[in-house]
Amino acid sequence: MDGGLEAAKNFILQNITTKLGDIVENGPFRNNKSLLQEHCQSHNLVGPAYVLQNETGPDHKKTFTISVMINGDIFGTGTGPSKKVAEQMAANQALKSLNII
Repeated sequence: MDGGLEAAKNFILQNITTKLGDIVENGPFRNNKSLLQEHCQSHNLVGPAYVLQNETGPDHKKTFTISVMINGDIFGTGTGPSKKVAEQMAANQALKSLNII
């Protein structure tokens, strides 16, 4: 703030705009489950199906482990503080194993 407008502009250009593409590509804006669903549909694959593998921890702080199956085979497993997060992580792993991302 004490550097003025030019310093703020330089900071934004160097630190934010250079990383913006990476944030959009890999950040919270990408829906891994949707990408995996679209891939399965376009290649006539059965799935994805998300299966709860494990649930640990107290009720107020659970950890979920979920696997994603395509054509009956596990392609990814994810862990997270909610089923939704764990499913996204599993889909991300499946997309990587299928060389989609």
